[in-house]
Amino acid sequence: MLEVLGYRADVACNGLEAIAALRRQPYDVLLMDIQMPEMDGLEATRLIRREWLSQTQPWIIAMTAHARASDREECFQAGMNSYISKPIDMTALRQALCECYLINQTNEAPSYSGTSQDNKESGADQAIFVENSSEPKFDVIDREIIAGLREIGGDDAKEMIQELIQVYLEDAPVRLKTIEGAANLNDVRTLKQAAHALRSTSVTVGATQLGKLCEAIESRADKQDLQSNLLLIFQINQGFSRVEYALKNLMGTL
Repeated sequence: MLEVLGYRADVACNGLEAIAALRRQPYDVLLMDIQMPEMDGLEATRLIRREWLSQTQPWIIAMTAHARASDREECFQAGMNSYISKPIDMTALRQALCECYLINQTNEAPSYSGTSQDNKESGADQAIFVENSSEPKFDVIDREIIAGLREIGGDDAKEMIQELIQVYLEDAPVRLKTIEGAANLNDVRTLKQAAHALRSTSVTVGATQLGKLCEAIESRADKQDLQSNLLLIFQINQGFSRVEYALKNLMGTL
Protein backbone atom coordinates (compact mmCIF):
# COMPACT_ATOMS: atom_id res chain seq x y z
CA MET A 1 0.00 0.00 0.00
CA LEU A 2 2.80 2.41 0.89
CA GLU A 3 4.52 1.78 -2.42
CA VAL A 4 1.29 2.49 -4.29
CA LEU A 5 1.02 5.80 -2.41
CA GLY A 6 4.60 6.64 -3.37
CA TYR A 7 6.39 5.97 -0.07
CA ARG A 8 9.51 3.94 0.63
CA ALA A 9 9.31 1.88 3.81
CA ASP A 10 11.49 -0.30 6.03
CA VAL A 11 9.98 -3.07 8.16
CA ALA A 12 10.76 -3.99 11.78
CA CYS A 13 9.34 -7.15 13.32
CA ASN A 14 9.04 -5.85 16.88
CA GLY A 15 9.45 -2.76 19.02
CA LEU A 16 13.12 -3.40 19.74
CA GLU A 17 13.90 -3.60 16.02
CA ALA A 18 11.95 -0.40 15.45
CA ILE A 19 14.00 1.41 18.11
CA ALA A 20 17.24 0.04 16.63
CA ALA A 21 16.25 1.20 13.14
CA LEU A 22 15.43 4.67 14.44
CA ARG A 23 18.81 4.87 16.16
CA ARG A 24 20.50 4.14 12.82
CA GLN A 25 18.67 6.80 10.83
CA PRO A 26 15.79 9.27 11.17
CA TYR A 27 12.35 8.52 9.76
CA ASP A 28 9.50 10.88 8.98
CA VAL A 29 6.71 8.48 9.96
CA LEU A 30 6.41 5.29 12.00
CA LEU A 31 3.42 2.98 11.53
CA MET A 32 3.47 1.30 14.94
CA ASP A 33 1.56 -1.91 15.59
CA ILE A 34 0.28 -1.96 19.17
CA GLN A 35 0.67 -5.72 19.62
CA MET A 36 4.29 -6.72 18.94
CA PRO A 37 6.66 -9.22 20.60
CA GLU A 38 9.70 -8.20 22.65
CA MET A 39 8.48 -4.60 23.02
CA ASP A 40 4.95 -3.49 22.12
CA GLY A 41 4.06 -0.34 20.23
CA LEU A 42 3.01 1.64 23.29
CA GLU A 43 6.26 0.94 25.13
CA ALA A 44 8.33 1.70 22.03
CA THR A 45 6.50 5.01 21.55
CA ARG A 46 7.04 6.04 25.17
CA LEU A 47 10.76 5.33 24.78
CA ILE A 48 10.97 7.41 21.60
CA ARG A 49 9.14 10.36 23.17
CA ARG A 50 11.35 10.17 26.26
CA GLU A 51 14.78 9.79 24.65
CA TRP A 52 14.67 11.48 21.23
CA LEU A 53 14.99 15.24 20.80
CA SER A 54 11.73 16.84 19.71
CA GLN A 55 13.10 17.97 16.34
CA THR A 56 14.17 14.40 15.47
CA GLN A 57 11.05 12.59 16.62
CA PRO A 58 8.96 10.89 13.94
CA TRP A 59 5.22 11.17 13.47
CA ILE A 60 3.83 7.94 14.96
CA ILE A 61 0.65 6.32 13.67
CA ALA A 62 -0.81 3.52 15.77
CA MET A 63 -2.12 0.41 14.05
CA THR A 64 -4.67 -1.36 16.21
CA ALA A 65 -7.49 -3.85 15.84
CA HIS A 66 -9.39 -2.05 18.61
CA ALA A 67 -11.42 1.07 17.88
CA ARG A 68 -12.80 1.85 21.34
CA ALA A 69 -12.33 5.38 22.63
CA SER A 70 -10.34 4.06 25.60
CA ASP A 71 -7.93 2.25 23.26
CA ARG A 72 -7.43 5.38 21.17
CA GLU A 73 -6.84 7.44 24.30
CA GLU A 74 -4.19 4.95 25.46
CA CYS A 75 -2.39 5.44 22.15
CA PHE A 76 -2.45 9.23 22.52
CA GLN A 77 -1.34 9.04 26.15
CA ALA A 78 1.70 7.02 25.05
CA GLY A 79 2.63 9.83 22.65
CA MET A 80 1.23 8.60 19.34
CA ASN A 81 -0.04 11.24 16.94
CA SER A 82 -2.75 9.32 15.13
CA TYR A 83 -4.19 5.85 14.68
CA ILE A 84 -5.72 3.59 12.05
CA SER A 85 -7.76 0.47 12.65
CA LYS A 86 -6.89 -2.97 11.30
CA PRO A 87 -7.54 -4.36 8.77
CA ILE A 88 -6.04 -1.31 7.11
CA ASP A 89 -7.55 0.04 3.91
CA MET A 90 -5.96 2.41 1.44
CA THR A 91 -8.22 5.38 2.23
CA ALA A 92 -7.55 5.25 5.97
CA LEU A 93 -3.80 4.93 5.40
CA ARG A 94 -3.74 7.87 3.03
CA GLN A 95 -5.74 10.03 5.45
CA ALA A 96 -3.36 9.23 8.31
CA LEU A 97 -0.36 10.16 6.19
CA CYS A 98 -2.12 13.36 5.08
CA GLU A 99 -2.29 14.48 8.70
CA CYS A 100 1.49 14.24 9.00
CA TYR A 101 1.97 16.13 5.74
CA LEU A 102 -0.32 18.97 6.79
CA ILE A 103 1.29 19.37 10.22
CA ASN A 104 4.72 19.59 8.58
CA GLN A 105 3.42 22.12 6.04
CA THR A 106 2.28 24.41 8.86
CA ASN A 107 5.56 23.99 10.75
CA GLU A 108 3.81 22.41 13.71
CA ALA A 109 6.70 20.18 14.69
CA PRO A 110 5.82 17.54 17.33
CA SER A 111 6.96 18.29 20.86
CA TYR A 112 6.34 16.20 23.97
CA SER A 113 6.65 16.67 27.68
CA GLY A 114 9.23 13.92 27.92
CA THR A 115 11.74 15.66 25.68
CA SER A 116 13.85 18.74 26.17
CA GLN A 117 12.46 21.74 24.34
CA ASP A 118 12.74 25.52 24.44
CA ASN A 119 10.23 27.50 26.46
CA LYS A 120 7.69 28.96 24.03
CA GLU A 121 6.69 31.92 26.16
CA SER A 122 7.43 34.45 23.44
CA GLY A 123 4.30 35.13 21.44
CA ALA A 124 2.11 32.97 23.64
CA ASP A 125 0.16 35.99 24.90
CA GLN A 126 -1.01 36.62 21.34
CA ALA A 127 -2.54 33.17 21.02
CA ILE A 128 -6.10 34.31 21.62
CA PHE A 129 -9.26 34.70 19.57
CA VAL A 130 -9.92 38.23 18.44
CA GLU A 131 -13.29 37.45 16.83
CA ASN A 132 -15.85 39.09 19.10
CA SER A 133 -18.98 38.52 17.03
CA SER A 134 -21.47 36.11 18.55
CA GLU A 135 -22.03 34.61 15.11
CA PRO A 136 -19.35 32.00 14.26
CA LYS A 137 -17.45 32.75 11.08
CA PHE A 138 -16.17 30.34 8.45
CA ASP A 139 -12.78 32.04 8.50
CA VAL A 140 -11.86 30.22 11.71
CA ILE A 141 -10.87 27.48 9.25
CA ASP A 142 -7.75 27.97 7.14
CA ARG A 143 -8.93 27.65 3.55
CA GLU A 144 -5.42 26.86 2.30
CA ILE A 145 -5.31 23.73 4.43
CA ILE A 146 -8.69 22.63 3.09
CA ALA A 147 -7.42 23.29 -0.44
CA GLY A 148 -4.37 21.17 0.33
CA LEU A 149 -6.62 18.34 1.49
CA ARG A 150 -8.61 18.58 -1.73
CA GLU A 151 -5.41 18.31 -3.75
CA ILE A 152 -4.11 15.36 -1.77
CA GLY A 153 -7.44 13.54 -1.82
CA GLY A 154 -7.91 13.77 -5.57
CA ASP A 155 -11.09 12.05 -6.72
CA ASP A 156 -11.78 10.88 -3.15
CA ALA A 157 -11.24 14.31 -1.58
CA LYS A 158 -14.86 14.87 -0.55
CA GLU A 159 -15.16 11.57 1.32
CA MET A 160 -11.69 11.93 2.84
CA ILE A 161 -12.30 15.46 4.16
CA GLN A 162 -15.74 14.55 5.50
CA GLU A 163 -14.29 11.59 7.38
CA LEU A 164 -11.42 13.66 8.79
CA ILE A 165 -13.88 16.27 10.02
CA GLN A 166 -16.26 13.69 11.48
CA VAL A 167 -13.48 11.97 13.43
CA TYR A 168 -12.23 15.34 14.67
CA LEU A 169 -15.69 16.44 15.83
CA GLU A 170 -16.07 13.18 17.75
CA ASP A 171 -12.60 13.23 19.35
CA ALA A 172 -12.19 16.93 20.17
CA PRO A 173 -14.84 17.07 22.94
CA VAL A 174 -13.15 14.11 24.65
CA ARG A 175 -9.82 15.95 24.53
CA LEU A 176 -11.42 19.12 25.88
CA LYS A 177 -12.76 17.22 28.89
CA THR A 178 -9.32 15.67 29.44
CA ILE A 179 -7.67 19.10 29.30
CA GLU A 180 -10.11 20.60 31.79
CA GLY A 181 -9.85 17.67 34.18
CA ALA A 182 -6.05 17.66 34.05
CA ALA A 183 -5.93 21.41 34.73
CA ASN A 184 -8.17 21.08 37.78
CA LEU A 185 -5.97 18.27 39.11
CA ASN A 186 -2.70 20.05 38.20
CA ASP A 187 -1.80 16.97 36.17
CA VAL A 188 0.84 18.64 34.00
CA ARG A 189 1.77 15.63 31.90
CA THR A 190 -1.81 14.77 30.93
CA LEU A 191 -2.59 18.44 30.31
CA LYS A 192 0.34 18.84 27.92
CA GLN A 193 -0.36 15.59 26.10
CA ALA A 194 -4.06 16.33 25.63
CA ALA A 195 -3.39 19.92 24.53
CA HIS A 196 -0.74 18.73 22.08
CA ALA A 197 -3.06 16.09 20.63
CA LEU A 198 -5.89 18.59 20.18
CA ARG A 199 -3.50 21.08 18.64
CA SER A 200 -2.32 18.54 16.06
CA THR A 201 -5.78 17.38 15.04
CA SER A 202 -7.11 20.94 14.96
CA VAL A 203 -4.39 22.03 12.55
CA THR A 204 -5.13 18.98 10.38
CA VAL A 205 -8.69 20.19 9.71
CA GLY A 206 -7.62 23.81 9.29
CA ALA A 207 -8.47 25.12 12.77
CA THR A 208 -5.10 26.84 13.14
CA GLN A 209 -6.29 29.54 15.57
CA LEU A 210 -7.62 26.88 17.91
CA GLY A 211 -4.31 25.07 17.50
CA LYS A 212 -2.46 28.18 18.71
CA LEU A 213 -4.59 28.28 21.85
CA CYS A 214 -3.75 24.64 22.52
CA GLU A 215 -0.07 25.42 21.96
CA ALA A 216 -0.32 28.23 24.52
CA ILE A 217 -1.75 25.99 27.23
CA GLU A 218 0.79 23.29 26.38
CA SER A 219 3.71 25.71 26.78
CA ARG A 220 2.37 27.14 30.06
CA ALA A 221 1.36 23.87 31.69
CA ASP A 222 4.57 23.57 33.74
CA LYS A 223 3.71 26.77 35.63
CA GLN A 224 0.67 25.05 37.17
CA ASP A 225 -1.18 28.37 37.14
CA LEU A 226 -4.75 27.15 37.49
CA GLN A 227 -6.35 30.56 36.90
CA SER A 228 -4.45 31.18 33.66
CA ASN A 229 -5.06 27.62 32.49
CA LEU A 230 -8.80 27.88 33.13
CA LEU A 231 -8.93 31.14 31.18
CA LEU A 232 -7.21 29.47 28.23
CA ILE A 233 -9.53 26.48 28.52
CA PHE A 234 -12.52 28.82 28.40
CA GLN A 235 -11.08 30.38 25.22
CA ILE A 236 -10.44 26.93 23.76
CA ASN A 237 -14.03 25.86 24.43
CA GLN A 238 -15.33 29.04 22.81
CA GLY A 239 -12.98 28.50 19.90
CA PHE A 240 -14.09 24.92 19.42
CA SER A 241 -17.74 26.02 19.27
CA ARG A 242 -16.84 28.31 16.36
CA VAL A 243 -14.75 25.61 14.70
CA GLU A 244 -17.50 23.02 15.09
CA TYR A 245 -20.03 25.38 13.51
CA ALA A 246 -17.68 26.20 10.63
CA LEU A 247 -16.72 22.58 9.94
CA LYS A 248 -20.33 21.44 9.86
CA ASN A 249 -21.08 24.20 7.36
CA LEU A 250 -18.03 23.17 5.36
CA MET A 251 -19.17 19.55 5.19
CA GLY A 252 -22.38 20.72 3.57
CA THR A 253 -20.52 22.60 0.84
CA LEU A 254 -17.93 20.00 -0.20
